[in-house]
Amino acid sequence: MLFSAPLEIFWCVTNRCNLSCVFCMCDSGSAAREEPTAEQRQRIVQEIIRARVLNLYLTGGEPLLVPELPDYIRQLRAGNVHVTVTTNGTLLTEEKVCRLTEAGTNHIQISINGASAETNDPLMGPSFHRIVEGITALNRAGLAPRIKVTVTRKNIDDMPELIRFLAGYETERISLFEVSPIGRGFYNYEDLKPAEEDLRRLEEWTETHQEIYPQMAHFKSFTLALLKEGRASTCSLGDPNINSCQIMHNGQVVQCSYAMALPERNNLFRYWLVGAWQRLPRFEKYLAPERLEGKCGVCESKRVCKGGCRALAYLQGRGEWAEDPICPHLPVLQEV
Repeated sequence: MLFSAPLEIFWCVTNRCNLSCVFCMCDSGSAAREEPTAEQRQRIVQEIIRARVLNLYLTGGEPLLVPELPDYIRQLRAGNVHVTVTTNGTLLTEEKVCRLTEAGTNHIQISINGASAETNDPLMGPSFHRIVEGITALNRAGLAPRIKVTVTRKNIDDMPELIRFLAGYETERISLFEVSPIGRGFYNYEDLKPAEEDLRRLEEWTETHQEIYPQMAHFKSFTLALLKEGRASTCSLGDPNINSCQIMHNGQVVQCSYAMALPERNNLFRYWLVGAWQRLPRFEKYLAPERLEGKCGVCESKRVCKGGCRALAYLQGRGEWAEDPICPHLPVLQEV
């Protein structure tokens, strides 16, 4: 590995959540699954500090459901770790905002997915008014949250109105991400996937309104990126030059959120953080162009993209060598 330890980590501190978003990448909910103990979480905190990680994103589930969270943040900040908390915002009372700021939290990111309850709540569950209260509590404390929006077929037409709505609050930045087919988003993908023409329309709107709204949203669409490239993105599983990883709620260490779907086990509680980090190149075994099947198997680009996303192929239930289900490319050998 180029780096002896990760520089940046996304840590899912719990899989529990008070909401049940239809696109949740971790399939989080009220029921605890393989939930770590407080002692295990404390071990992870110490491992992160010991590894001299620079940036840490505390995610979930809903991290504010973990009562020890401010104490973890206090320890991490004392260890010179830059900490961002990602929350759905519904639990952000003025008291909790105070505890997070006193602990030294560097940034707080809030999810909101519509300019009204009518648009937001069908995607997240009853939450819109509490999210707005959370943003207000942060603003009263002098904090400007980062905003994350998941763009789906259900809310894409509401994005301009959401940007106008958020212009009434202090925000650090607004990020719009196309829904990903992973976790609960995988099971609901056909119902949530935005149409190509709607994605292009939103992309054009964000580009033409950059000067109107000071904190204009950055829009990222993997569908449009794939279409522009003309093939699947090159998979970097097992790349020894990476500098970040993810720690799932059960201690599984993976390179990206998609990789958590693959059968390779790489648990921090067994290998420790640095050991699990140094085992990530093992995931390269899923990149074997000569073993690809379907259209990927006969594609002239397979040595370049390495078969696209092997995790998505595996999620389809056809094995890790099946064709990438979202690749837009039609191999030359299959053209009519």
